[in-house]
Amino acid sequence: MEKTFQLSLIIKGLLVSAVISLILSLVLSLIYYFSDLSESVLFNFLCTALGVFGGSLFISYKAGSKGLFYGLAVGIGFVIFTMILYFVFSTTALSWLVLGEKSAVSIFSGCLGGMTGAVIRR
Repeated sequence: MEKTFQLSLIIKGLLVSAVISLILSLVLSLIYYFSDLSESVLFNFLCTALGVFGGSLFISYKAGSKGLFYGLAVGIGFVIFTMILYFVFSTTALSWLVLGEKSAVSIFSGCLGGMTGAVIRR
C-alpha cells in the first residue's frame, strides 16, 4: 500500500468515470429515443454521479487508503474535464446554476465513492 498521492491513479479514475458516464449517457439516449419518456436533467445528473462514483471507487480500492482525497480529486477533475469539453464543443452560454449543481453532484459522489472504495479494500 502506497503512502504517497499518485497522480496516475487519478488519471485512471477520470478515464473510468468518463467511460461509465459515456456508456450511461448512450443507454439513456437510446431509452429517450425509443420510448415516450421526456428528457430530464435529473437523469443526466444521475449519469454523472454514477460515473464519478464508479471511478472514485475504483481508484480508492486500488490505492487502499486516502479514499476521500482520491475521490475528491476525481470529482474535481471530472468537473474540469466536462467544462473543457463544454467550452470546446458548445456554442451556447454557460449556465452557472447547472455548473454549480453538476459540480456539487460530482464532488459529493466522488467523495462518497472514494470513501466506499477505501472501506471495501479493508
